[in-house]
Amino acid sequence: MHKFQVRMSCPSRKPNPSFGSILHGMLIDHLPDEWKEMLHSEQIRPVSQWVEGINETDFIWHVSALDESLGDMLGELFRKENDWECRYLNTSMHIETVSQKQTGFQEYIEPFYLAEEPHTGINLIFRTVTTHKTQGKYATFPSVSLIANSICKRICSIRPDFSLSDPECLEQIIERTSIVRYQLRSAFYELEHSRVTGYIGQMELRFSGSDELRRLAGILFAFAPWSGVGIKTALGMGGCDVSLLKRSESAKKAEGIHGKLC
Repeated sequence: MHKFQVRMSCPSRKPNPSFGSILHGMLIDHLPDEWKEMLHSEQIRPVSQWVEGINETDFIWHVSALDESLGDMLGELFRKENDWECRYLNTSMHIETVSQKQTGFQEYIEPFYLAEEPHTGINLIFRTVTTHKTQGKYATFPSVSLIANSICKRICSIRPDFSLSDPECLEQIIERTSIVRYQLRSAFYELEHSRVTGYIGQMELRFSGSDELRRLAGILFAFAPWSGVGIKTALGMGGCDVSLLKRSESAKKAEGIHGKLC
């Protein structure tokens, strides 16, 4: 698994989150034909990306590749090509810096199993508009089930033998995970010919159940920055950051609330 943070400049256009759909097209233009076909045909795409504006001209392009060979190819591409022509905007973009993080899935999950105590919850920060398709409509408010199923599909696409591929295991995690705080608002994501309704902001999830179940819940939800959340993550939606919570942090919050009530 590879994750890139590519700082780019676009002097002729002010960056915005909807650049994600444009950069997806630009990325496809730079890939070999076999990868173009794969990324267009795969239902669960092995790449997600989103855009974080910095100033009037610069932005960070966050790109995650779950496929090892695709990640290697992207790393080489970012190193070799500093100037990218964007025919969609009729302009060029320049790569300023590139940082890369690489890890295997086993390396990713080990800290959760080796931790003395499992995490008690997680903060999810939705950096770009996020939504899910449910009953033929876009969800303007998330649920634990929608988020968990979205991330689980991407984990199982690279590790179909992992515990989370068991529907009963996933259902137990969903049942024992609660939304305890949130600061969300509805928002739109602009695509080339349409506008998608979703949400943006942050929420805190709390885990309960056995130690093993909470470790699996941490593995699942902490994968969000690697996979993106919801639909159209390859087009710049569902960009996410996380911070895991330990028992001491949850206790401090509880004490703070108790103090205010008293």
